[in-house]
Amino acid sequence: MVMVRYIFPLFLFLLPALACQAATTPATSSSTAVAGHGGAAFVFYKNQAFYWIDSHKAERQVLMGSHRLESLAAALSRPHFLADNLVINSDGRLYSFDKRDGVVAPYGYRLAYVAEDGLHTQYINGAEDVLIAPDGREPIWRPDGQLLAFQQGNSLMVTSPVGDNPRLLFSGQLPQPLAWSPDGERLLFQDGTTLAVLGLTGGEPAIVGIDVTTLTLSPQWMADGRTLLAGYPGEKVTKLVTINTADGGMRDLIAWDKESGIAGFAISPADGRIAFWAETCRRRQSDLFFSSYEECGYRVHVADGNGRNIRQLDTSYIYLNAPIPPLGWAVTLHPATTLPLPPTAHASR
Repeated sequence: MVMVRYIFPLFLFLLPALACQAATTPATSSSTAVAGHGGAAFVFYKNQAFYWIDSHKAERQVLMGSHRLESLAAALSRPHFLADNLVINSDGRLYSFDKRDGVVAPYGYRLAYVAEDGLHTQYINGAEDVLIAPDGREPIWRPDGQLLAFQQGNSLMVTSPVGDNPRLLFSGQLPQPLAWSPDGERLLFQDGTTLAVLGLTGGEPAIVGIDVTTLTLSPQWMADGRTLLAGYPGEKVTKLVTINTADGGMRDLIAWDKESGIAGFAISPADGRIAFWAETCRRRQSDLFFSSYEECGYRVHVADGNGRNIRQLDTSYIYLNAPIPPLGWAVTLHPATTLPLPPTAHASR
């Protein structure tokens, strides 16, 4: 398994979030801007307080304290977007819901989570919980949130958000779904050391000619729908390489010149830009011996989809030996909505 295991650190959680256009439905959008930022992309992270950063101007806005909402209903009552287990209003107010370590769908306000009795889905407020599969795991939502891929035993399965009409896509060793293609018509998965692509109709998968165990960061689809981006070891660094899904051919995209290299990345589905953690150092003055020293840590950067125009977004960093939080992009502003009511808790006598 090449997916890097991320552990939630006590002091920092990073999630880039973009809210560039307001949408009346998942298929249509208007030019309404989010929080007055006019369609810019925002990096979002938490470090004792919540921030979002304009990824073009690197201007920060604090979203915690007075900007925090008391209820999920209040968060959903205005245009908003989802970012992991957060709902963020167009006016910058946010609400954090209990995600049960689940995976939130891009649309539909549902999350998938694994419990002792199997794979479940439910609305983000806890309403309409459904058991999808008793031994289901590794859920991956399609970009439109209308299909859920998951592993069940030695099978790769796909189903609706409420478990209707589950279908077998592939049987192998332990096939693990990794990522949906941008058009939602193909699924990248790993089976043993094999990396492969499979269409929604099933059939014979297209094998990507690369040993998946050589990758240091799990592959993601690039915007062209034909190329993957993944972490790969260099002489002394971890770099980002592109992988041609047709023949497995690789080429360097971003090669970092620091020893610890690149530790995590995410691709924006809106414009193909790449956000990534990379080791960055700066000179600091010692108070003890009137000398300077080099302070290094992972900081957030953003690059164009071709690997150019790299910019450091913030001076905040995590230590090189600390767990690296995951990155992700949320790109659509949802209209105000009301979810089904969650079940009522009855007090026991």
